Amino acid sequence: SDVYKRQEYMGSEQQAKYFKERNLRKRKDYNARIDPLKWIIRKAAEYLPEREIVVLLQVCRSWSLNLQPRLYKIYLERPESRINLQTRILIWLKISRLRDNRSIDYTELKARLQYTDKNSSLDELIMMDVQRSFHHHENISHLHLSNLLRLFALHNPDVSYCQGMNYIMGFLYIVLQKEDTCFKFFTTVIERYVWSLYKDNLGNMKLHFFILDRLVDVFIPEIGDHLRAEKIDSSLYSPAWLLTIFTNTFQYSKDKSHTLFVIWDRFLIEGVKALYKVIIYIFDRNKEMLLKMGYDEVIRFMHEITKMEFFSNNEYRAGSETESIVEDIKHYLKETKIPAALIHDLEKDFLQFHKS
Repeated sequence: SDVYKRQEYMGSEQQAKYFKERNLRKRKDYNARIDPLKWIIRKAAEYLPEREIVVLLQVCRSWSLNLQPRLYKIYLERPESRINLQTRILIWLKISRLRDNRSIDYTELKARLQYTDKNSSLDELIMMDVQRSFHHHENISHLHLSNLLRLFALHNPDVSYCQGMNYIMGFLYIVLQKEDTCFKFFTTVIERYVWSLYKDNLGNMKLHFFILDRLVDVFIPEIGDHLRAEKIDSSLYSPAWLLTIFTNTFQYSKDKSHTLFVIWDRFLIEGVKALYKVIIYIFDRNKEMLLKMGYDEVIRFMHEITKMEFFSNNEYRAGSETESIVEDIKHYLKETKIPAALIHDLEKDFLQFHKS
């Protein structure tokens, strides 16, 4: 064939280059044919009911692999009134690739915990933190939550337990209502999504504070200038939000928080970057008020907002204040773009800053 005739006159490097270029041309041809179809399907999915989206994913394996992430994202970006809680939970589990955690044998891990020597200082810290959280919720006991956190410390001794994990575990248990599913999902969240926050005994938090301060400067320069003038940086208001993925706000909600659900939708799609967006949103929507505040007032406001209707909304009804809040933040998080290249550049700036 022509291919083998060409090979007679090519060196190994030339052959590699030839086949690489040929495969690239083939892929471009394939994408030119298939991309319009994918675009049409994705657009149509925005208006399809749940059962028909499932049918789309079952057409063939290729469609399922290529369309799943996009269709899940489309579903979670719908108006809150069109989202079913059980479907949302199922999508959360799928997005986080829960099934990949096959290395965790939950039953065996529980058995190991019974025969492991107790760490009195760790147990005391966990119990103390747990007793301070979720007083409004009857669906989880303090003992139950403590045991789940001790189990994670046994499973991942490098991270063990850090303050704030009690809120994440409690929120997930209340939402998921299944002990083993909750534990595996929690493990996935810590190890895949927020590992950079918790590693090195929280030593990497300075990087996130640096990035967040610069992002505030980029997106809301007036707020950035005002905070700098008041000598306020993100280490004074953001640690609890970042380390708990905003679940520390859930203790003030009696049933559910639609705002928190929306934040977790975006967090599972984008990771820590979504948490930056939420904080930027809070500044943006309260800009005029914050610009009139001094140091003490700003810090007080940033702590008190966790108890406000913005986070504690339970009832979602058409025309309600909750609907307005939830749809506004959902739209803001979707439309606000933080390029990966910008985050990468800020990480390089941080490293350079600390070297000098």
